[in-house]
Amino acid sequence: MSDDDFVDELDPPPSPELMKDTVNATLKELGETPHSLAVHFRKLGDYRPIATIERSIQRMASGETKVAGEMMATFRLLLRNYRRAKEDVSNIDWTRVGSKTGPLTEGYYASHRGWDISLTPQTKGRWLVTIRLPPGGFSPSWPAWQENLEAAKIKAVDYIDQVMNEPDFIIQP
Repeated sequence: MSDDDFVDELDPPPSPELMKDTVNATLKELGETPHSLAVHFRKLGDYRPIATIERSIQRMASGETKVAGEMMATFRLLLRNYRRAKEDVSNIDWTRVGSKTGPLTEGYYASHRGWDISLTPQTKGRWLVTIRLPPGGFSPSWPAWQENLEAAKIKAVDYIDQVMNEPDFIIQP
């Protein structure tokens, strides 16, 4: 018996039902849909068409197909990053700016890891996330509107981490 066999006996693979529940719980906690997660996977390097990735996630979430071990590991990493961003949000000094009657757009502003974050309210309670790297004003494309202020704060911090880890991210003077 090899060491790998011994570890497998102590930690058997989760049941299909548990894997399905894990996918759904991950989507819920991340505030993602199969489509938004497919877009995220594409940005992370999944070369398949977004529709194919999305269908794969939908099938895993419904229990129609088995969740591969690599996907379980990927979901765990995504949750780890999300939870770290959520913790970072609580340590950031968010400043409320503007008012409904003043000249400035109402919203929140903060700085994190050298990036400026602006959160602007939109219709139906949604929030627009904008991040900029001063002084040049580099601004990557930002994620979709978020459903509430807390989700917008977490998405902004998580997105900064993602952009900073891009292999082709270069700060221009």
